[in-house]
Amino acid sequence: MVDKETLERRQARTPVEMLQEEPGVWAVSVAAQGSPILRGQIGNRVLYLWDGIRINNGALFGGPNGFFNQFPVGAVDHMEVIRGAGAVQYGSDASEA
Repeated sequence: MVDKETLERRQARTPVEMLQEEPGVWAVSVAAQGSPILRGQIGNRVLYLWDGIRINNGALFGGPNGFFNQFPVGAVDHMEVIRGAGAVQYGSDASEA
């Protein structure tokens, strides 16, 4: 989990930049769009949740998308990267969550 102090220290301008220093996460930013790549998984294989509400789903394409970078940076209190089998808790489209 990335707590508020760590987020403030990183001085990120986008949600993708908030995760750039996390182990196993590669952050891709192009213009206003950005997607984290978790252990080689991207797009519809990574589930984004905002306060427990799905932001994307498995129907999206497998490449990078702009949904992740739409979170307002000032409203982020902490970020969690859950590695492993997320399908049990979050559904069949959450191979990584």
